Amino acid sequence: MIAKISRGWRPSGLVRYLMGPGRANEHVGQRVVAAWDGCAEVHQPPLSADGSFDVAGLVAELSDPAMAAGVSLTPPAKGERRPKQGPVWHCSLRCAPEDPVLSDEQWSQVVEDLMDRTGSPGVVIWMGVGGRDPPR
Repeated sequence: MIAKISRGWRPSGLVRYLMGPGRANEHVGQRVVAAWDGCAEVHQPPLSADGSFDVAGLVAELSDPAMAAGVSLTPPAKGERRPKQGPVWHCSLRCAPEDPVLSDEQWSQVVEDLMDRTGSPGVVIWMGVGGRDPPR
């Protein structure tokens, strides 16, 4: 397993990126494979008429609890004293070339294990998004 971790401020930007075409049309067949409440299928964004995902509902599900708790989802203004890293944590996972191709159920288990191992408390809202594996 190969991981890359990044931090950001806006859940909306991350969800739009993950459920969109990607930077080079590498995102194909995206689907929510795991979620904080164990109901990944409930959080799958519907397809719009143009074939893109309507992510507004998923963005709200991820953003509203943070905003209700007073967590800022915007970067600090110049000179403002706040943490430099935002509250959005993105861990991109992929299989190493020698790893087997994983099913959605296996990816769900990997994501749930990752969240348990990172020590994320039960109040953290998270999801796992999968896509079609690239050819090997």
